[in-house]
Parts: sequence; C-alpha cells; structure tokens
Amino acid sequence: MEYPRITYTMTTGKRFNLFYRTMKSFMETCEDKDLIDRWIISDDGSNQTDLKNMKDMYPFFEVYAAPYHGQNNNLNFLFNKVETEWFFHGEDDWLYLKRDHYIRKMFDVINTDPKIKNITLRPWIGDIRCLPETDVYYNIHHYKPGAGSMKSTNCEWFGYSLNPGLQNKPLLDHFGPYPSEFNGKGAYARYWDRTHAQQYMEEGYTAANLVGPYIEHIGWEDSTYGA
Repeated sequence: MEYPRITYTMTTGKRFNLFYRTMKSFMETCEDKDLIDRWIISDDGSNQTDLKNMKDMYPFFEVYAAPYHGQNNNLNFLFNKVETEWFFHGEDDWLYLKRDHYIRKMFDVINTDPKIKNITLRPWIGDIRCLPETDVYYNIHHYKPGAGSMKSTNCEWFGYSLNPGLQNKPLLDHFGPYPSEFNGKGAYARYWDRTHAQQYMEEGYTAANLVGPYIEHIGWEDSTYGA
C-alpha cells in the first residue's frame, strides 16, 4: 500500500544528554525514515551550545527555541508548524529498542478503524488484536477506570497518549491549543493535557499501541518541568 508522507516532531529542553540518546536510537531503529519529509525540534531553554550541537549533528533538522516556557506552550508552538495530516511525535527521553518498519505498521493499524487517530509505541494494556495475515500485534485502548494500574492502562488520560507515535494534525486543530495556564511544577504540571484526552474519548475516538517492546522511558529522574 502507499503510505503518507509525514513530519517528525520533538520537544526538548536543557537535557542534551537525553536528546542525543533518543535521536541516536531513533535513527538506528526506524526503517521508515523515507516517509519523513520534515524534521522539527522545539527546544525550551537549552543554551546556544546545545542548540548548535543539535543542528551540527542533524543538519536537516529545523531547530527552534520555543518563545514561551512550559511543555504545553512548547507543544502548541511545535504543532502549529506541522503541515502534514499525520506526524510522528516524541519527547527527548525515550530509547528506541527495536529495528523495524514501525511507522508503516502503525499506519496499517490506523487503516483498520477510522476512529484510531492516535497510536503509540509505549506498551499500554488494552484489547490485544492482530493484523490479518500478519504477525503484527497491537492493543486497542479503552477508558476503564479502576481496571488495574492507571500507569499501565493509561486510563487517567482516557486512553489518549502523547507518547512516541503518530498524531493526527486535523484532530489536534479541532481540539485547539493546549491551555497555557498550566506551566508550573510538581504533581499537577501535566494535567493540562487531560482536557484533550477527555475530548478525544467523548467524541468516540480510540487509541492503540504496537506490541513490542519498542521503547523505554529514560527521563524519569531528569524532567525539565519537575513533573
């Protein structure tokens, strides 16, 4: 089948060590880089030396300094630059583990259901399925409060995820920008994105993830925003 051309996006900020590991692993594992027409990085607060190092390492990247602090504002700035229908988004603290055509496989899953507008590589728990006549397994997410750990089921965010994977630009435009008032630190710093997640669920969309393992989170102890 013919796959769409996409944009790669990443948020980063003041942790070049994680950016380096994330991008190195993505470049080594993603066998679908031919689908990516544009690479955009939005950085929150790194020094000029680190910004230059990013550009020197990956001269085909567009590297921008975000005009406002906060992950929510950084994402709004970044996503406004996306012009393709689909884009692959991730933060700067994920290690990509498995060499594969995982972007094409995610599109294969998306094509099974028009309500799948969000698919990631993080291994959430859901209803496991297999693409017909393949060995590609994936989970369909459902919002089931109380059904096990919120961390494993993603139910606190209504099944929707900003973890590394494919995002649908027209749907994000429909939801509008993330609220800018949540830019603090601590336990509530990430609650600004629950509004979009809840709307995603209420409008009948579902999310999915490939069964891996494909990625590992490496930024638990090194958060830019203190969350």
